[in-house]
Amino acid sequence: MLSPEYLAQCTSYLLGMMDLVNEQLVADIARRIVKTGALTESAQFEAEKLTQQNILYKDIVNSISKVSGLTEAEITRVFEEANFENMESENLRAAIAGKTPIDHASNVAMGNLLSSHIRKTKGVVKNLTRTTASQGQNAFINAVNLANMQVNSGAFTYDFAIKNAIKQVAKSGLTVQYPTGHIDKLDVAVRRAVLTGVNQSSAELNMLYCDEIGTDLVEVTAHSGARPSHADWQGGVYSLSGKSKGYGSFYDITGYGTGEGLCGWNCRHSFYAYYEGTERTYSKEYLDSLDSKTYEYDGETYTNYEAGQKQRSYERAIRAEKRYFAGLNSAYNETKDDTLRQSLKYEMERSAVDLKRKEAELKHFCKATDRHIDTIRTQVYAIRDVSGKIIGFDRSAAQRAIDLTIKGDKIILGKSAFLESDYIPQWKGKFDNKEVRLWYVHKTGKIPKQTDQILDLEERAKMACRLRNKYRFEAREMMRDQSERKRLDYKDPIKSFEELIKEKMDDLGLDRLAATEYILNSATRTRKSVNRKLGLEK
Repeated sequence: MLSPEYLAQCTSYLLGMMDLVNEQLVADIARRIVKTGALTESAQFEAEKLTQQNILYKDIVNSISKVSGLTEAEITRVFEEANFENMESENLRAAIAGKTPIDHASNVAMGNLLSSHIRKTKGVVKNLTRTTASQGQNAFINAVNLANMQVNSGAFTYDFAIKNAIKQVAKSGLTVQYPTGHIDKLDVAVRRAVLTGVNQSSAELNMLYCDEIGTDLVEVTAHSGARPSHADWQGGVYSLSGKSKGYGSFYDITGYGTGEGLCGWNCRHSFYAYYEGTERTYSKEYLDSLDSKTYEYDGETYTNYEAGQKQRSYERAIRAEKRYFAGLNSAYNETKDDTLRQSLKYEMERSAVDLKRKEAELKHFCKATDRHIDTIRTQVYAIRDVSGKIIGFDRSAAQRAIDLTIKGDKIILGKSAFLESDYIPQWKGKFDNKEVRLWYVHKTGKIPKQTDQILDLEERAKMACRLRNKYRFEAREMMRDQSERKRLDYKDPIKSFEELIKEKMDDLGLDRLAATEYILNSATRTRKSVNRKLGLEK
């Protein structure tokens, strides 16, 4: 299963790369606007415009080709990471249901399916970005024509016309054109292509998983702000064959396989194997309450969906301001006109203030509406050659701090970075029991912070239980001694929320409410005897 939250952020680093490419290309266009816009004589203007638009086309093609390999590598990483997240989630559910997990890493059919989707998505993105050069050329022509017309009309000064032309280009940034003729922003098109590819890949792999493990039932994820046609079926359990008694037809109800349906265009829903008799992830009460909460900000009331749209609006404005600043800076460095340089300098100062103001507004809005800012997208840094062209990308120091290097069987990772990192495939069977226990204790200690926004007690307890089970399963995967792991699986199996409720009610004589509170409060507790044995406690 890929959660809606996971799907929302899995392309963030790739989009950060696209943002930097966008800024570079806007800066290149701005530089050429200055070169051409200074000419007022018609013949000279048209000649220089033709020269610059042809050079620009070649430069954009060159810039895109320089980063295409890096883009493709990031697409591969996104798919492989999503596949691991998805399959490990399926295996955890299978283990809780008493089924034998599938070794997806060595499954040939699953591997071939994943590779096919990666190739397909790379092809889609490559075809889209090929159109960026002609779209960039069009943006330059429209902007420089506007500047020339405004100056010749006598209604605007030269420096105002140049700034206005740069702002026009920066507003939307670079675009792509689909075969249908539809034009979209570069980052929007890339996100749509990769997100759709990742979700459809995971969906088809889950179909294979259900077939191999022997279940006809699947449960669909749910999230707030779903489009109305999807809200009708989200969170439900359905029959793949349409023949399981008591369950609706998966294809008929969700529209799976169509662009408008489940796992279609820009859809953040996914599904996973469901085993009859196990607990449901989403209760009716939870689904009914998904969009009931409202937020107050600056005298306005927002639903969760509306708050999400408002946040996206802030983020788009910030990216446009960054592109505008990059364009102004490029024009400032290009021009020899003192009046224009001074005007551009003042405008850059104003743009820098506006950028800080917009970033502060986003921060305040997100705090007031319990939303998270996508910091991954802003933690991408460009590596440039001597001419200023992007030749690579790097994460910020904060992001690099949690990266790891694997040499053979040895994992090189600082203690704090290790504890903060999420489990990855390379960790399987690589750690001794003390290291595993340290990681597990640290992760379970963070469960309250991960669940404190959930108001309903039982829903909060369910989430705490799911997180603890996830960390327990991953910790056992990390163990170097897998024979000890098998002993643990037999002696202390991972249990579902409902199994724990029954256990506490039967063994401790608690009612359901008290048992729920017990599970919630014990989610962060680990056995002191085990911790002492491994030297974690005295």
